[in-house]
Amino acid sequence: MRECHKTSIGIIVGTGTKQFLQQMKPAPSEELTINTRYGEVRLICLRWQRENTKDIVDVFILPRHGYRHEVPPHMINYKANIAALKRVCVDGIIATAAVGALHDNLKIGDILIPDQLIDWTRQRPLTFFEHDSSALVHVDMTQPYCERLRKLLLTASVKAKVKAVDGGCYVCTDGPRYETAAEVKALKLLGGDVVGMTVATEATLAREACTCYTALCVVTNYAAGVGGAHPSHSEVAEVMKQASNNLSLLISTAVDLYVVEDCICKHSLDEYGIEPPV
Repeated sequence: MRECHKTSIGIIVGTGTKQFLQQMKPAPSEELTINTRYGEVRLICLRWQRENTKDIVDVFILPRHGYRHEVPPHMINYKANIAALKRVCVDGIIATAAVGALHDNLKIGDILIPDQLIDWTRQRPLTFFEHDSSALVHVDMTQPYCERLRKLLLTASVKAKVKAVDGGCYVCTDGPRYETAAEVKALKLLGGDVVGMTVATEATLAREACTCYTALCVVTNYAAGVGGAHPSHSEVAEVMKQASNNLSLLISTAVDLYVVEDCICKHSLDEYGIEPPV
């Protein structure tokens, strides 16, 4: 385990990794390979100098789909990713995600900071505690995304002058296919606002790892059937490319404002008296 001696923040980047990295301000960096019990993970560590205090912050960037965008959402090693960020002592994780809008009140290019989720996945690991030797654990997910980090991002959006929608329900599906029009109708009836394939799984595992986690969702398309929409990956990639500047500006502002604080997320296993199995 890495020695925890300075502020460290994890950034999980989805579609648009290349553009995001290009937009981040220059900083000394190194590539790390972290071995976990769930697999090997490659991270980029930026030595970030805050604009306000000149302190150095370690920013660990994890490309969710790989450096060449070669890993589909249902094949991502979510456990290893969260475990790796925990092992390098990140205090919190901010994740980017491309999403489809379930309602036409959201516009293409909007950035949404969700506060709820519905997990519709069926074929991926849902917990670190799944073996016979594991403790019987039920973590509280009343607020699935860390409110401390959500408030940080909302503050950063005002300071950076990047508009962000406060709150919304993220629905997570397995992928890699897009949803049918009938499924989208059902998700709307369930209370969903946007649909994607990643940041519910990550949120659950981060909570089990006693790590703060929140998401920045970019509306890249309308979900199937909304206004006659037919989603395409080229459309998603192009919108994420256009949004990369606002995303990097918002996240870099959040890093500059970040303060290590206690949080209920860090105490999700207290009643069990155990450490996260990472």
